[in-house]
Amino acid sequence: MVHQLTPKQREALVVIQGYCARGLPPSQRELASELGLSSINAVNQCRVAPLVRKGMLEVEFAKGRALRVTPLGLRTLGIPIGPRRCECGAEYFGPACPHPIVEYHGPATLLIPGVGFSEVEV
Repeated sequence: MVHQLTPKQREALVVIQGYCARGLPPSQRELASELGLSSINAVNQCRVAPLVRKGMLEVEFAKGRALRVTPLGLRTLGIPIGPRRCECGAEYFGPACPHPIVEYHGPATLLIPGVGFSEVEV
């Protein structure tokens, strides 16, 4: 069964996938802000719940940042979901390798996405 998405549901799915592709699903407040909604309840009832019912999203309840786009959601967005190989050598499914890319910035500083600069013994 093919589920049609409304433009607003598609927008929400694109925003959620964008966050997930960067390595961290959006919080409810971030999602509300991105979608121009003032209420977290509106995010849940009008955007997230319909996408879960249609099989586009999975939610781990009682966890923060618990949204995950399903393979059906990825296909709906036109994102390939077959196995791929990352630069790090890992095989993965979905739009992006789950391993963060670490940039080298000198002998004692690493830039880790989502964390910032961190001084470590190299």
